[in-house]
Amino acid sequence: MKLTEKAHQAWSQVVQLNDCCVDMTTGNGWDSLELSKLVGRQGKVYGFDIQEDAISNTQGLLSQGSKYQNFKLIRDCHTRFPVHLPRGLKGQIRAFTFNLGYLPGSDKSVITETLKSLQAMKEAYTWLTKDGIISVISYRGHHGGKDEFKGINQWIQQDSIEYHRIEASAKENSPVFFLIRKT
Repeated sequence: MKLTEKAHQAWSQVVQLNDCCVDMTTGNGWDSLELSKLVGRQGKVYGFDIQEDAISNTQGLLSQGSKYQNFKLIRDCHTRFPVHLPRGLKGQIRAFTFNLGYLPGSDKSVITETLKSLQAMKEAYTWLTKDGIISVISYRGHHGGKDEFKGINQWIQQDSIEYHRIEASAKENSPVFFLIRKT
């Protein structure tokens, strides 16, 4: 099973109808689409990306693949999500998801950055509801990927955060899936 499928499986065990979720790196939109299906008509999915292509790709996929108009896409850095979400949602978000690295099929020089990703994750944690989750797929093989991986490991261990970690393979540069839970 691919790590993205493991993430989707984890969401399906936590996310309920009418929940609010946030895709912090929309990419091509597959995670946003899955979340849209899980939260249903009355739920809400917010999606963030800094690249216009990612927002456009996600908009197209959601417009065709989702039964609901339950999403809002925002072209901005994921560190700025608190500016865009209603303050009343703080402590109410069921799930955040991050796919770190670069937009598949695009310019590989435009990547997520360790400090910004960690800042966004730490803030996202404060917006979770009890038993809410943050799923992160960390791609160690791209430039900066190992630093992001190390930064995530440091944060969750220093702050004694509950998490599970699954590696795609034993290879040093293989992707890693983190499932972080707020208790």
